[in-house]
Amino acid sequence: MLKLLESKNVVIKRRHTDVHPSVKIKPDAVLRNKIVSYFSEKQYNRDSTSNFLTFLKSIDDDKDLKGKGKGYHHRNSNLFRKLRVGSVPHIGLSDVGKRILKIISNEWF
Repeated sequence: MLKLLESKNVVIKRRHTDVHPSVKIKPDAVLRNKIVSYFSEKQYNRDSTSNFLTFLKSIDDDKDLKGKGKGYHHRNSNLFRKLRVGSVPHIGLSDVGKRILKIISNEWF
């Protein structure tokens, strides 16, 4: 049953017209789920930019995900939003990232 659920696409944005199609994701993307779940452990779903970049470098050390974390936050910038708390820059989850976090935490884990 779990294998069947993992193979389905999940809609994170509904289709309104042909000009604005729906956005679908696969719930079994290892790297994306690891990064989004990193933010779920943090207060207010955000962390300082330096801590986040350190986390991405630690992903590069993982033998299964070798080299994939390096530019992930640039390639998938729609999942993140940049914040400033005081004088310290932070990175948090955007609305799309929060939707993905809700989907993977409630239904698949």
